Amino acid sequence: MEVQSWWPGGARVAVPFSAATVLGWVLMPIGTTIDWPEYWAATALLMCSGAVMTVVRRFVGHHGVIAEALVFLAAVGLLRDASGGLHSSATVLALIPVLYTALGTRSRRELGIVIAALLAFFIVPRLVVGGADYPASQYRSALLFALVCGTTGYAIQSLVASVQSQAAKAQSRGRMLEEVADTARILLDSPQVRDDLCKAAERISGASVAALYEPYGTGLVCTAHTRADVSGRRIEASRGSHVQEVFLSGQPRFLDEDVAAHVGSVELWERSGFPASILYEPLTHGGAVIGVLLVGWPERVHADPSRRTVATLIAGQAAGVIARSDVLVTLADEAHTDPLTGLPNRRAWDSALARAFATTSSITLAMLDLDDFKGFNDAYGHPAGDRLLCDTAAAWREQLRGGDLLARLGGEEFGLLICDVSLEKAGEVVERLRRCIPEGRTASAGMAVRGPGESADSLVRRADAALYEAKALGRDRTQVSPT
Repeated sequence: MEVQSWWPGGARVAVPFSAATVLGWVLMPIGTTIDWPEYWAATALLMCSGAVMTVVRRFVGHHGVIAEALVFLAAVGLLRDASGGLHSSATVLALIPVLYTALGTRSRRELGIVIAALLAFFIVPRLVVGGADYPASQYRSALLFALVCGTTGYAIQSLVASVQSQAAKAQSRGRMLEEVADTARILLDSPQVRDDLCKAAERISGASVAALYEPYGTGLVCTAHTRADVSGRRIEASRGSHVQEVFLSGQPRFLDEDVAAHVGSVELWERSGFPASILYEPLTHGGAVIGVLLVGWPERVHADPSRRTVATLIAGQAAGVIARSDVLVTLADEAHTDPLTGLPNRRAWDSALARAFATTSSITLAMLDLDDFKGFNDAYGHPAGDRLLCDTAAAWREQLRGGDLLARLGGEEFGLLICDVSLEKAGEVVERLRRCIPEGRTASAGMAVRGPGESADSLVRRADAALYEAKALGRDRTQVSPT
């Protein structure tokens, strides 16, 4: 008889019961009076049990273990009877099915059935056969043997269950750590690092909600979360909440009692299904806390530290990724922003033109230039000229419609991109800009409407030509390029 059991790492370990069984069976006739017909019947039953029970296990799963154990016990009973009854050393082989069942199944009920069969193995022959082969004087030691077998079986089963449980937890932790490492790599290339961070924290740790709080003004605001029904809402951390405590102290806090009194946002907590356990983990980068990651579970997870540990690891990985993402965004903004006026620069202007020409055909361009800006600089100095440019840009921003793009193209020249409106409406926007220049200054403008199939370079050249024409005609005016 051979048993195979699931052990750590998924390996199948063969226990050499077959060798012990064959050895015991072969040595039994030596020095013993044998009832050979009964001996061969026991041998045939033993040989048939393996093949028969293989078929049984295929159809009924692990229940085949108990069936095979019972058949094996019956074969041992025949062998014992063939070799002298209770006095036979074959009785020792009765331990094998108990160990076999303990290793082969985690069911206490099935192990109990085998132990009950073991008791019957000793008691039934005494009641049915009796006589010198099964004397009553030997039953105390026989029952003690059955008790030891049962205790040993339950102990082995508990040990196997404990090892399997620990192995399963270790495998689960290993999978979680692999997911954390994969998440860190994904976040590096994510265009929405905060949203993806929360989704990963919720998924890997088996949580019901994850949210990120970051400083905004004088408080902490939820900048990302996994609750779609509160999307777009500005959720601030409550005063005295654990979110604020963790942000100020830099120490994580775990909450699984009196949650409503200390939760960061009661609204988010309620919409998340009232999580019973919440972890607040600080996001630390460069020695400073840059945010707080909230992870909530629907059940109390105090006894399962692995999920909390995973959330902590994700927070540790995320802090650096968020800081890196913010730096990249800042650099990208700086690369597309005019440092003096804060308007988009020529690079941003070229990108916007390319996108507009790829998505729409109704495009109007205007080129604006402050009149006699060189004379203003000569009269009042370059610092005053810079202030004029900044004030003009600020005033013009307030006159723009949603979707209009105003960029500083260089010096005192500005470009205005207007899409999906008539030339008349675009002209009204340009005139509003020309009427609100600080210091009583004036500006000239040239406008051009895109013709069918016209390229961006051609449209820009026509708008520039119209601007030069406006200046040549005396400045402080708008000139429209003919289509």
